[in-house]
Amino acid sequence: MRKILLLIASAFLTHASMAQSIAEQGCGTITSDEEMQPIYEYVRTLESAKPKGTAGVDSIPLSIHIVTKDDGTGGYPLQNVFPLICSLNTRYAPASMYFYIAWPIRYINNTSYYIHNFSVGYQMMQTNNVAQSVNVYFVQDPSGTCGYFSPGADGVAIGINCAAVNSTTLVHELGHFFSLPHTFRGWENGATPPVYQQEYVKRGVGANCTTAGDGFCDTDADYLGSRWACPYNGFNVLLDPLGDTVKPDPTLYMSYSMDACMTRFSPLQIGSMQNNLYGIRNALRLRPSTPYAALSTPNVFLPANKVMYSNTKYVMWNKVPGAQYYYVKITSAALPTVVRQEALTTDTFLNISIAMVNGGNYLATVVPLQEKNVCGAHTAAYTFSYSAALGVDDVATHQRPLSMVPNPANTETRLQVPNVKNGSYAIRITNIAGQSILQQDLQHSGGTFSIPVSTQYLPNGIYSVRITGNGLSMVEKLVVQH
Repeated sequence: MRKILLLIASAFLTHASMAQSIAEQGCGTITSDEEMQPIYEYVRTLESAKPKGTAGVDSIPLSIHIVTKDDGTGGYPLQNVFPLICSLNTRYAPASMYFYIAWPIRYINNTSYYIHNFSVGYQMMQTNNVAQSVNVYFVQDPSGTCGYFSPGADGVAIGINCAAVNSTTLVHELGHFFSLPHTFRGWENGATPPVYQQEYVKRGVGANCTTAGDGFCDTDADYLGSRWACPYNGFNVLLDPLGDTVKPDPTLYMSYSMDACMTRFSPLQIGSMQNNLYGIRNALRLRPSTPYAALSTPNVFLPANKVMYSNTKYVMWNKVPGAQYYYVKITSAALPTVVRQEALTTDTFLNISIAMVNGGNYLATVVPLQEKNVCGAHTAAYTFSYSAALGVDDVATHQRPLSMVPNPANTETRLQVPNVKNGSYAIRITNIAGQSILQQDLQHSGGTFSIPVSTQYLPNGIYSVRITGNGLSMVEKLVVQH
């Protein structure tokens, strides 16, 4: 077993060393002669376990790893993750392949992984890969490339600067993951392959497209191993060994044309990916997943006058049926693309921790998510202003916050707020699913608000406790541990 592992590591390091000279913003993946054999066999026999055009879509788990510096800064923003996956699925729809998020999204705080060489990337994947899943790592610099697929560690690394929502880097690297070589295979890193490995432009009688280049006859001969813009206008006139002019196809995801040019996989490329999925990667197809859930738009609870005060810095929303997580972000209303605070939570409220400007206008956005539904069609966005004042008439009543002692609680906790005014109040306790556990209205004569709450029969978990009335509005978390 040790010998096998060493051979695998050696094979990966050889692959990595070949990619060291890839130009910045290029792809670090090179398909070896050994890895090409299934391609040649596939195009020779055209025997695919699931040919293109069959009914049904294969759901494939995607484990997302966001790598940051040691101090947790610099990671790929959550606000880009979900539209990127949505775009990925649109591009893979013709292949009947659908990627769903295998929760949770994982964070790795490690500067050496954040900017790494291939050897360290191999270690990162070996240490953190999730079994029976496609593992994708978002890092700052994947060994000087835009991204790469590591066949030895069986994972994909994507550079943050190459992961804009409309970027095709992830599409391209997952193509490698599911067996595809570059359309210009053999010409990577400025190399020139031997003449017998150079693909002819010619198709039909006398063609060599099944034994040279990428092995697919429905992708044009391509000798361009560096990025190029479309339409291809012959700026670099290249002739194949028969003297015919090479005119590469810019629409193919596995080429090196610019992102805006790429729109498709060829039918044979699709068949090869499906053949790979139903062959050596069949375990991905068999991993259980939850059904697709249609999601509704959440209602965000903000003060009636849409003013948030210094003692009520939180956002609450209702439980959306079918939602597994909520993506929440706080931005300035003037700069809504600049995220000030973001979180991925299973809860239905978020404490706002950022410093806000007195009188400033802000935007709270809540996006319900489900592993197969991350496109954000039912996003709730609400504007509010911030006041540095306390949200009550008598400032003295909120010198101290709502407290629950003990917290975590076993059989009982006591809710306390000092110096509240005479009036009517409402207490509401909800569980993490947003279901109401306790609702109680009471009249208080003023002074310290103190009431015992039994938790003896509550299941272990996290609850939200909200007290409102007479100018008071406070919410805190209660943890029950028996």
